Amino acid sequence: MVFLLVSSVALTAIPVAGQVEQVIGSPDISANIQGNQLEPSEERDVTISLSNAGEVSRSGPQQFVQRVETARNVRVSIDESEIDAPINIKSGTVTLGTLQSGGISEAVFTVETGEDLEPGSYKLPVRIRYAYTGIVNYEVTQSGYSNIENVDYTEAETKTPRVVVGERPAFSLSDDGASQIHSGGSDYLNFSITNTGTERAEEVTVGLTSQNPAVQFSGGSQSQASGGSSQSQTNIYIPELAPDESYNASVRILSSSAPSVDQYSIQASIEYKTPNGLSGSADPITLGGDIQSGERFSIAGVSGSLYVGEDGNVTATVTNTGPRTAIDPVVNLQAADQELQLQRTSFPIDDLPSGESATVRFPVTVPNDTDSGPYQFGFTVDYEDRTGSQFSSDSLTSEVVIGEERDLFRLENASSTLRAGEEGNVTATVTKLRTGVVDDAVIEFQAPATGLEPQRTTYPVGDLSNGESATVRFPVTATESIDAGPYQFGFTVNYEDADGAQVSSKTLNNQLDVGQQQDVFAVTGTNATLTAGASGPVEIRLTNSYDKTLRNINAKAYVDAPVSASSDESYIPVLEPGESATIAFDMSVASGAAARPRPVEMDFQYEEPDGDTVLSDTYQVPLDITEPVDNSGGGPSAILILVLGVIGVGGAVVAYRRFN
Repeated sequence: MVFLLVSSVALTAIPVAGQVEQVIGSPDISANIQGNQLEPSEERDVTISLSNAGEVSRSGPQQFVQRVETARNVRVSIDESEIDAPINIKSGTVTLGTLQSGGISEAVFTVETGEDLEPGSYKLPVRIRYAYTGIVNYEVTQSGYSNIENVDYTEAETKTPRVVVGERPAFSLSDDGASQIHSGGSDYLNFSITNTGTERAEEVTVGLTSQNPAVQFSGGSQSQASGGSSQSQTNIYIPELAPDESYNASVRILSSSAPSVDQYSIQASIEYKTPNGLSGSADPITLGGDIQSGERFSIAGVSGSLYVGEDGNVTATVTNTGPRTAIDPVVNLQAADQELQLQRTSFPIDDLPSGESATVRFPVTVPNDTDSGPYQFGFTVDYEDRTGSQFSSDSLTSEVVIGEERDLFRLENASSTLRAGEEGNVTATVTKLRTGVVDDAVIEFQAPATGLEPQRTTYPVGDLSNGESATVRFPVTATESIDAGPYQFGFTVNYEDADGAQVSSKTLNNQLDVGQQQDVFAVTGTNATLTAGASGPVEIRLTNSYDKTLRNINAKAYVDAPVSASSDESYIPVLEPGESATIAFDMSVASGAAARPRPVEMDFQYEEPDGDTVLSDTYQVPLDITEPVDNSGGGPSAILILVLGVIGVGGAVVAYRRFN
């Protein structure tokens, strides 16, 4: 900055006695504003400095020069009507008195700015009025000066120093109209913070301090007030807030059940940084409202149908014990143990008048790895009053016991058709007993290793819902060597759970009997005698000794010399259990054959009720061969009659003939 200093020298002629002389001059006043920075939405004092650099156009004695340079009765005002900005002058005219040349005087004005004051530079029209002596006429005498005459003037001039409004953040806080809180409970104080300035604010910290000891911030800290009382504090952090941007904040406040006052106030202090890293703060802002007697709630009848690895419910009865109706109440559930999976955390209920109750139910999933035993649950009630203000009750805690893991499946109606030496079936019904996802289920079958040979060991049943059953059947071959009696069979359910993991149930065991080996048929010769050298039908009585209906029975006979069969097959459509039928084969005996019994072997191919075709073991019936009658001797020849039992070869026959 370059200062130009101008010096002037007044050349004064030596006065002559008796001659009239003049001194001519005037004040020269300038105006400046100290600390000319203004901000929107503020009221502050503005100091205007007036300085006088008096001007003398015709000099003379010092006393007269000082006279013409001095401003007297100086009055200063600011013409608000000429300000082109929302700047209001709250002060009137300021009287300063005399302002000599080289002197400085200050006039203080109270200025109020509007919230919409834009950044920029603004002129303040400063009106200055004063009186001064412009000319001093005088005569020079031997003894000094005489006939002194002062020519006085009044002056009114306007100076326009500037004020500057810079870019800066500014803040306002406003609540949501629900500033009432209820005694003896907790409420949410909701409010918004708006940057009303012209510059972005960064790292904004809003510090809230309760001015009422009965009102505390949930999770807040404590500080000591100047009077020694404790004050609750909490902070809200906002990363950044652009001009005209708002941030919605919510803090939970707790009120004692018997506050000493019926109102509360919270002071908010705001600190921030500008984009270039400078720290700043805003003037404190106060929020507050009334403390009213609040709704209260009780919890009773808390119960749970909870078991390890299952879905269940937590049920409770909520009662409004407060003085007024709770409007649009919502009961919330919290679990102290994070392992428990709450399928629903809120339960809306109808408006709840004072003294009335409502029952709520929350579905809960208990994971498989959860320990059984007591668990803590918390209930809170969010509600509104008649004004629409929102509130939240204190947490009401209760204990629910989680039971040990229960069986997911039950085995029912297990049965067996197994007999030694035969193929039969093991049948059972598997029922899903409780909740829990069971997808793509496969029943796995386990049989004792010796003597029982399952023809299949898995049986897919698909997805199973709660209470749904599936019947499975496993064909099993029981060897001839197995002993009849009870045997333990196992069933395991392999499935996919809700997480997609493969899970196997515990083995469901059941004892089933394996029956003794049983001949399917009983065969008896009813006409089984032939004479050597003769032919004829051989009739056999076939009885179904089985406990099942047999169909499509094809009988085949096998004989050896000296017996031959011209017809060795026979057919029976059906035999019920215990039913008999006669079959016949055409046979011949060679001449000269010895008179003695000869075996006729038979096997039977038949169809069981399940559609399976089975080839029986080989059976034997004795064919009685007799000698021919000798008619030349005039009398009958002796006839040897043999009565033989029917021998069932059964399972003892290792090799048997099959149909060609």
